[in-house]
Amino acid sequence: MVQWIRLQLGKGTLDGKKYWSEARTWEMWENITPKNVSKWQRENMPTRHFNGYGLGWELMEYGGEKVVSHGGGYDGMISKTMMVPGKNFGFVILTNNINGLSTYLSFSILDAFLKVTPVRDWPAIFKEMEAKNKLEDAAHAAERDAMRNKESKPGLAPEAYAGVYASEMYGEVEVKFENGNYSIDFKPTALFKGRLVHWQYETFTLEWTTQMMLPSGTATFVQDAEGKVNELRIIVENPDFDFSELKLYKK
Repeated sequence: MVQWIRLQLGKGTLDGKKYWSEARTWEMWENITPKNVSKWQRENMPTRHFNGYGLGWELMEYGGEKVVSHGGGYDGMISKTMMVPGKNFGFVILTNNINGLSTYLSFSILDAFLKVTPVRDWPAIFKEMEAKNKLEDAAHAAERDAMRNKESKPGLAPEAYAGVYASEMYGEVEVKFENGNYSIDFKPTALFKGRLVHWQYETFTLEWTTQMMLPSGTATFVQDAEGKVNELRIIVENPDFDFSELKLYKK
C-alpha cells in the first residue's frame, strides 16, 4: 500500500518507471462530482471548504490543502488511504475491526502534519456523533414500527411467494418456503443469504444469515393485475450495494 501511495504521489512514476502519465493523475484528482459540506463538517472542520469525488478518489480541502483519500471495508476490517499531494505526504491505516478508528486516526494525523488548530479530540467528537446517530436511528425504527399494521397478514398462500426471481443485470434470487419459514438466496454470491419474516401486508423483513457488514432490510412482493406475484423489490440501506437497482421478476 505504501508503494501504491508513492506511485500516486509520483503522478504515475515510481522508482524511475512510468506507469501512467501525469495528466491522468490530475484527471483522477479532479473534482468530477461536487458534494456538499455538511453542517456537522462546517462546525467541526472549519478548514474543510469543499467535498467532492474524482475518478476513484474522495476529495476535500482541509487545513489549506487538497486531500485525496479513499476508505475500504469488508467483514471484520476497515481501512483508510490518504494523501496530501501538495505536501508529498500520504499514509494508510489498516484495522481488523468494524469501527471508526481509521477515520479518527486519519484526522488526528492530518491535524498533526498540517498543524491545524485548535487541536481536537477526534475520537471523542466522532463517537459523540455516532451515539447521536444511533439514537436517531432507534427513534426512526420505533416510529416506523409503531406505524405498521401488526394485524395484517400476507394476502396469498405461503407458496405463492416462493420461486426464482431474475434480474438481467444481476442474475437470480431464490425465495423458498420450508418448514414454515422463508429463506432468500442471492445466487451469484454466497454472501447474500437470509431469512424473510412477515412485517406487514406483502412486505417482509430481510435478516442476513451470513456474516456481513450489511444491515437488515425489507423484501416486498408485488402482484400483477391477476393477483399473482410477479416482482420482488429489495431495500437494504447501505453505501455500497444498491439493491433497488435489481429489477427482479419471477420466472
